[in-house]
Amino acid sequence: MISAKVLRSIGRARLTDAKVLLKARRYDGSFYLCGYAVELALKARICRALQWSGFPESAREFDGLQSLRTHDLETLLRFCRAERRIKSSYIAEWSVALTWRPEWRYRAIGQVTPHDAADMVRCVERLGDHSVIPIVDLRKAMHEIARRKGDFTLFALFKRAHSLFGEWDLVISALREFVNLLAKSIGRKSLPQFAQVAIVPGNDPTVKFLLDNLPVEDGERHIQDKELFNLQIEEGIILRAQKPSSAKAARKARVPVASGSSRRR
Repeated sequence: MISAKVLRSIGRARLTDAKVLLKARRYDGSFYLCGYAVELALKARICRALQWSGFPESAREFDGLQSLRTHDLETLLRFCRAERRIKSSYIAEWSVALTWRPEWRYRAIGQVTPHDAADMVRCVERLGDHSVIPIVDLRKAMHEIARRKGDFTLFALFKRAHSLFGEWDLVISALREFVNLLAKSIGRKSLPQFAQVAIVPGNDPTVKFLLDNLPVEDGERHIQDKELFNLQIEEGIILRAQKPSSAKAARKARVPVASGSSRRR
């Protein structure tokens, strides 16, 4: 098995290579590597969606899973539980990605134009920029839980640097039980669309930094290129960064909870 983490790392590397080749006017190579970047990202998402520890590599591991032993992007997308969202919001970009074929490694050099290569890189990057769940749904869930249990201290989405295919982390400062309430509100099948759901204590230094410097009571604050939680964050969407208003919620927020994921990665 090859882990989802390794698949994502290789996918990001292939996209970086594609950009380098595009800049060097090696258009055929740039276009070709973009296709593999998409394939690897899809396979990593399949691992998350199906809660697998890794994607099959050997013939033995593929036993009973022959439909996944493919380079076909359309087939892989169907197993990602993201097909409807991709095709409704990013059909133009997805259509460009589908023009890739692994057999093109045998094509004569010079078949790909500068425009085609640049368009492919742009589309693959764009596919990696989509948010996992509409903000309006997350905000609604946040409000529903706040009415029942009290306010969150932090409720935010963060995308780590060089993420691919919507690898957003949902980071909250609240009791662990809030994750179950969140799953009920947005649908338990929606949680695998996050790279992870991390719960951090209210006294975490980064939480304190956000409360002091980027406070949000109930809004939508976008940030870019910041180091948070000892990670380089490419983009963030903060829906709330505010101490709970009620004494009951404040007591809950002070309960120390270890950072972690709500599910297997």
